[in-house]
Amino acid sequence: MGRQAPGARRGRGALMLLLLGLAACASAGGGGGGGGGAGNAITREMIDNPSSQNAFTIVQRFRPRWLSPRTQGTIANPEPSFAQVYVDDVRFGPIDSLHRIDGTQIELIEYLSGLDATTRFGVGHDGGAIMVWTINSNRPRE
Repeated sequence: MGRQAPGARRGRGALMLLLLGLAACASAGGGGGGGGGAGNAITREMIDNPSSQNAFTIVQRFRPRWLSPRTQGTIANPEPSFAQVYVDDVRFGPIDSLHRIDGTQIELIEYLSGLDATTRFGVGHDGGAIMVWTINSNRPRE
């Protein structure tokens, strides 16, 4: 094997930097993954004028992707999978139940991926879970 030209090494180094940058951007995410990172949370401080809003309108404004189905319907199960809603760690209902949660009571809203929600709550969470924590909750702190 012969020596590589200096330009070839620089080109490969630039390509590696580009790939590392793309990987960093992809992992920074914008609100669709699991866990509790900043892209997966809506804090009370973010919500302006909560008295005129409910949890659905708040999620729609800050993280509309959480309201989309996570899986497409199949022949065996023609219904797409939407997130399930939990309030203070207790199952509250389907995604439309967010309309019944008063914005003034919200401390934090988080999204759990389908995998994380299934691990935590069991089957039936292909669409993930939207966790609403109220101002009076005993939410576990990280």
